[in-house]
Amino acid sequence: MIVELILSVALVISLIIVIKSANVFVDNLVEVGSVFGISETILGVTASAIGTVLGSNTFNILIGIGVPAIIKTIS
Repeated sequence: MIVELILSVALVISLIIVIKSANVFVDNLVEVGSVFGISETILGVTASAIGTVLGSNTFNILIGIGVPAIIKTIS
């Protein structure tokens, strides 16, 4: 019971941190882009593409490590 409560609180805190960090990142990205004269559309597309690649690679690596470990534990 206590463990679930602690994990739930940690999840909520983590989500708040991720959302706030994303907001700060976008604000800074727009500011840097305006200094260099880059449109917000180009910045958004580029950030989205980089985020997709990094997220996809991270997911694939973690699934590649996690699934075999789970299968080994089950069998």
